[in-house]
Amino acid sequence: MDKRNKEWLVINVDGTITRHLGNRRPSYEQIRKIVDMVERIPEFKRYEDRPCVAYCDENGKTKNLLLNELATTAWHEQLAKTGRPFDPVLLVGPVVIDFTRSSKRV
Repeated sequence: MDKRNKEWLVINVDGTITRHLGNRRPSYEQIRKIVDMVERIPEFKRYEDRPCVAYCDENGKTKNLLLNELATTAWHEQLAKTGRPFDPVLLVGPVVIDFTRSSKRV
C-alpha cells in the first residue's frame, strides 16, 4: 500500500461509516478518542473483503453504549466462517476498523 493511502474507518452506531485516508496510521490516541477504553476485537480480521484490525470500547456495555448492528453483523459473519462455536456477543458503541494493521493469520 502506498504511503499516502493509510485508510481506516469508524462504523458508527447509526450505521454510518466515517472514512479516514492519509499518510499515517491512526495513533492510539486517535483510536482512544473514538472508543475510549481500547480493546482489540478478537477474530475481526476482514472488512470490505480486506484484512484489518478492529477496536471497540472495552467497557461499552457498562457505559450503556448503543448496539452497533453493522459492526456486530460483520463480526458474527467472520466468526461463523471459522466453524468454531462462539458466544453471540454484541458490539456496542463506535468500532474502529484499521486497514493499516492486520493480523498475519488473515
